[in-house]
Amino acid sequence: MAKRTVQKNSKPVDMQEDELGLKSEKYITTGGIEITLSGLPPLMVPMIAGLVDYPDKPTYTFKDGAGVEVTAEHDEKSLITDEDKLAWAKYEEEYDKADNLMTQKLLDLVLMEGVAVSIENFERWKHQQEIIGIPVPEDVDEMMMMYKRGKVIRSGKDIAHVMRRCMELTGVNPEEVTAIKKSFPD
Repeated sequence: MAKRTVQKNSKPVDMQEDELGLKSEKYITTGGIEITLSGLPPLMVPMIAGLVDYPDKPTYTFKDGAGVEVTAEHDEKSLITDEDKLAWAKYEEEYDKADNLMTQKLLDLVLMEGVAVSIENFERWKHQQEIIGIPVPEDVDEMMMMYKRGKVIRSGKDIAHVMRRCMELTGVNPEEVTAIKKSFPD
C-alpha cells in the first residue's frame, strides 16, 4: 500500500507499509540521491544509549535549617564560587562531548540500519576517492557507511530529516525526535 505525501521543505516521498506493518518511505537528498528510509530495530536505540556515559552534575554541600549537612546537584543558579563555576564549565564540556558521541552513534545506527540506497557508478565513486587520496575500506559495510556519509547525506538538512524520519518510523517518542532534530544544523 503506497501513499503519496509531501514533506515540508523536502521532495515528495512515497510512504509504504509491508505485509508485517513495517513502514518505509522514499526521500530525495539535497544531492539528488533517492534513498529508502525505514525504522530501526527497536531495541538498538536503548543499546546505543547504554554505550555513552554522561557525566554526573557537580555537587555542593550546605546545612539546612536544622543544621543537617545536605548534598545537592548544582544548576546554573547555584554557582557561587569560582570553583563551582569551573566545575560547572567542566561538566558542560563533558556533557557536550557525551551528547555529540551519542548523536554520532545514533547517526551511524540510522545510516547502517535505516537508510537503503541503490548504488549507481559505485566503481566510479571508489575511483574518485582514490584520486582525492581518501582510502576506501575493503570491508563492504564500512565502504557502504563511507558512501552514505560522503555521497548520500550531503547537508545538515539531510541528516536532520533522515534521523527524524527513521526515529519516527521506529516509533520513538516525538519529544526525543525533536531533541535529535535540534542537535543538527539546518
